[in-house]
Amino acid sequence: MAPESAEAATRPLGFAAPAEPRLARKPVRLPRVGRALLVGAVASLLDLALLSAGIRWVELGTTIARLIALVASGLLAFYGSRSFAFRAQSGDISRQAKLFVLTEALGLALNLTVFRLLVSHASWVPPELTSQLANFLVFLVFTYPMRALLVFRLSALAAGPSEQDRPLTTD
Repeated sequence: MAPESAEAATRPLGFAAPAEPRLARKPVRLPRVGRALLVGAVASLLDLALLSAGIRWVELGTTIARLIALVASGLLAFYGSRSFAFRAQSGDISRQAKLFVLTEALGLALNLTVFRLLVSHASWVPPELTSQLANFLVFLVFTYPMRALLVFRLSALAAGPSEQDRPLTTD
């Protein structure tokens, strides 16, 4: 068997070629809106899991199970948005929590309105999909802007852009 290259011919038998220099890992940058979407997705999964577990395993009534799931996923959404999506830990948590609850209540009303409009104009679309579309539209048009411009605003200004958009490391 002939060596593959002249360099391979000069290496002692049984020794591998030197490893290629490893490229330095670049930090992963996830835009703020991407981080907010990720937090929302995780909160939605928690909501669904707690609702299903409460109804099916613990045998709670649907309203009680829904309340527990909403409170837990709301807490996750608040703390996830505050610490991960908007990196606003330095802000007044009491002020942020009050504004978060207020904007969530307004967002719920808006979500129900958008959902009803979508259902009435696209009755051929399954309501589960219509619900998710309404959630996404309200998030893009209302929830995210309110969180970015109102709920977590003061801490975002204090932290500056480098703190707000610091890269996540993959190590």
